[in-house]
Amino acid sequence: MVDFVDLQWWPIFNVADAAIVVGAGLLAWKALRASEPDPGEEEGSRPSAGADET
Repeated sequence: MVDFVDLQWWPIFNVADAAIVVGAGLLAWKALRASEPDPGEEEGSRPSAGADET
């Protein structure tokens, strides 16, 4: 089994280390996107789940 990849035009890298870096990048991207408010959704624009409409 091959553990290192040599693409000839890119430095040689380890498959496991590359997977860790990609996974950490995706996790950081997902965390940053989760903190952004949804476009078009303003605070107080819809009633909360327990609010009575009268």
